Amino acid sequence: MRPLRSRDQRWLFLTPEPEARLPELAAAMRTGLGEPADLEREQEVVDRLVRDGGYEEWLDHLAGLRVLVARYQRARGDDELVRRALEVLENHHLLALTVPDRDGRAAAERRLVVAEADRLRGGG
Repeated sequence: MRPLRSRDQRWLFLTPEPEARLPELAAAMRTGLGEPADLEREQEVVDRLVRDGGYEEWLDHLAGLRVLVARYQRARGDDELVRRALEVLENHHLLALTVPDRDGRAAAERRLVVAEADRLRGGG
C-alpha cells in the first residue's frame, strides 16, 4: 500500500462508515438492477479515493452512488438497500458540515440526500 501523498486530509475523518458500508450496498444495488456487480472493485475504488484522491473526488463518488440509489429506487422501490444507503450518505453529509465547502457542491448534494432520507422517514 502506498503512503498518502501530501494533500489536505481533513476530510478523511468522514470516510470510515461510507468506506465500510457503501461498497457492499452499491454492489447489491447493481445486482438488483441486473448490472455487473463486483464488490472487490467497489472496495478498490473507495480505497483508491481515500488513499490518493481528494475531497472533490470523494464527493463525485458519493454523488454517483446517490444516482445509483435513485435508479435502483425507481426500479425496485423503497427497500432496505435504499434505506441503508441513504442513511450512510445522509450521516456523511451531516458530518461534512465541518469541512469547508468552497463551491457549494457538498451543500447541494446534502440537500438532495437529506430530502430523500426525510421522505423515506415520512417527513417530506
